[in-house]
Amino acid sequence: MATEIFKDELMSEEQLDSVAGGTCLESARDSYFLNALNGSIKRYEVWQMGYEDHNDELIKAWATVGVKLELPESIFVANKYFINGKQVSQEDARKHAMRVTGKYMEEEDWYC
Repeated sequence: MATEIFKDELMSEEQLDSVAGGTCLESARDSYFLNALNGSIKRYEVWQMGYEDHNDELIKAWATVGVKLELPESIFVANKYFINGKQVSQEDARKHAMRVTGKYMEEEDWYC
């Protein structure tokens, strides 16, 4: 019965994948990474990124390492990262940031 009632409200697998890797989670992980890398932003949890406005802080934090961040308006669309005008993956943005700062970290060093 619940499936019947909410069938129009359920998300597709594609939409769920976007949420799992979507902007709030990406942004929270970015704050953890950049905080450990150079202290340019506080660490924010997923809910804080979703319900509080830390977008400008995050954009400025990425800019300290030469990465332009574009945050979409929709929670179903991934963040976009640019280096010298070329779009790159979040992973490549992190690698670039580590090269810029000379501080190399594994995920377990910053995501704990």
